[in-house]
Amino acid sequence: VTLTLGMLTSSLEAVSLRMWAMLIDMNVTDFPNSISVDNRLGERTYYARLAYTYISENTAPDTIIQNNPIGQFDRPSGLYATRQMVISDRTIYGVPIPVYAKFSHDIGSIFRRKAATWNDIDVKCSQYMIDILVFKDTDRVWESLPDLKTIRPPLYENPYYALYSCEK
Repeated sequence: VTLTLGMLTSSLEAVSLRMWAMLIDMNVTDFPNSISVDNRLGERTYYARLAYTYISENTAPDTIIQNNPIGQFDRPSGLYATRQMVISDRTIYGVPIPVYAKFSHDIGSIFRRKAATWNDIDVKCSQYMIDILVFKDTDRVWESLPDLKTIRPPLYENPYYALYSCEK
């Protein structure tokens, strides 16, 4: 009985940890779900790693970055980000719910705007001491990137991620 239970739970862990992403990309499981908005999870994760690697290799260790703290569970930020964030979906431990909600809502407003301007964004960056913003194609602000690029070029960009410096 113990051997059977051990084999079953090990098999479950192997599927959920190692194969679930592949099952999403092969269209076997449903999406959107908590870890993917489409069946390109492997591709998205690869490009996330490239973006966070750029940050690690090209910024000072005390750089403060920020991604969208609201919405889709962002595993790549937990896997690959090596810089401090102001607020993240993983920082709720020990933070009172009202404080977490206020920070998430206030900072998340940067990422929820379709018609964003650098003036509005830089005010939030200055307020929270953010150095670099990590925009994803799933953020509503992504639609504003063509306009934002005309004023300030990205530090780094790929099909799913764009990194912009803040002017504080």
